[in-house]
Parts: sequence; C-alpha cells; structure tokens
Amino acid sequence: MTAAMLGGSTDKKTDEPITAKKPLLSMNKLVVVIILGGLALAAVVGAMTGSSLTPVGMGKAELMRQVRDAVISMQALRQYGPLGWIVLVLISAVCLIFCLPFSALLDAALGNIYGVFLGTAASLFAELLGALCALFIGRRFGKALGLELPDAITARMASVRTSPFTCLLLARMAPCTNGLKNYAFALLPEEDVPLPQYSVAVVACPPNVFLTVSIMVVAANADNLVLALDQVLGGF
Repeated sequence: MTAAMLGGSTDKKTDEPITAKKPLLSMNKLVVVIILGGLALAAVVGAMTGSSLTPVGMGKAELMRQVRDAVISMQALRQYGPLGWIVLVLISAVCLIFCLPFSALLDAALGNIYGVFLGTAASLFAELLGALCALFIGRRFGKALGLELPDAITARMASVRTSPFTCLLLARMAPCTNGLKNYAFALLPEEDVPLPQYSVAVVACPPNVFLTVSIMVVAANADNLVLALDQVLGGF
C-alpha cells in the first residue's frame, strides 16, 4: 500500500514517501508564547501611550501616589451598593492574580466604604478568587514551560497527602507574598492540592485574617477614604 493511498504525500521524482515535519512548538507552548507576547506588547503600548503614568524613571513614592489617587476615585462605587462591592472584589482579585502590591489600599477602600464585616468578607472572597485563578493559570503555564518546585520544598509538602488541610494551612502562612504562594501551589501535583481544603486554608489563614481585619477596623473608623488610605499607608 503506497503513501498516497494512506493519505500521505510522495516525492514526484523518486516516488518515495515524504516524512512530515514535526512542528517546532507544541500547541501548549505556542499558546504560552502568544499570551506572553500579547502581555509584553500591551505593556509596551501602555508605556508609550500613557500620559498620566510614565513607568520609566518613576519612583516608588510617585507610583503609590497615583495608585492612591486611583483608589480614592473608587469611592464613587458607594452609590452602586452591592454592585460596587462586587466590582471592588473583582479588582482586588485581578491585582492578586497579577501579583500587584495594592491589596492593603484596596482593603482600606473596602473597609471605609462597606464597613468591617462586609469589607472583610469582600477581601477574603477576593483572596480566594485570586488564589484559585492563579492555581489554574499556574498549572497551565507550569506544564507548558516545564516548571517544577525545588526538591526541598516538595519534600516539606510530603505530609499534604496524609493531613492536607493542616499542611496547606501551614504552607499558606509562609513569610512571602500571597502572589508567590498562589503560583507556587500550582506547581504541586493536582492530587496534592484538594480544592475544598485549599480554599478553606486560603480564607482561614490566621496572619492574613488578622491583617485584613486590622486594616478594616482602621479604615472603617476613618472619617473618609482619604484619611483611611493615609492611616493605612502610615501604619502598615
């Protein structure tokens, strides 16, 4: 049976089958390259066209001032009630997914606008959304790029198979940023990160809950959002 009959192609001169060339990139890696390229292009375009925010040469103080002004403008969300609450939750979750260090400012806005209880609920809900989204995004990119955790960390997480909640909760208390922890968990095998236990560990992490409630209390007792942000920036 010839290659032509099997649906392949043959060389017209030698009548020999032509071996199909394998693609240089697998589909997963191609998707990753496209996404990373799009993000890089968006960053370049934003840097070239942004008039109020110029990343080149901008100091930390200037950047935080502009972020503070942007958060202050969010107080208009008061008039939208529950819808405004949902919008702030989604903004907070997006900042966590992209590892942007603005959680304290957004928590101050939530506390001042919606009070301690609803503000804390919104912050913890955003934390959970951010952690779960980072988990699934990290798994996709981790597999495509062949990323793995160091053997030392993997060995420390061995107890997750016998005591998943305790192990995950202690791991969430590690002294590093939430963004780094969110994506680090994505590099563990899926069976080592059961979603119910992981979700509870994210929400119930004692240091995070204590810091969140502290910010909410300070912000809720401030007369307005401007004072709330100033007190949070000065105290944390």
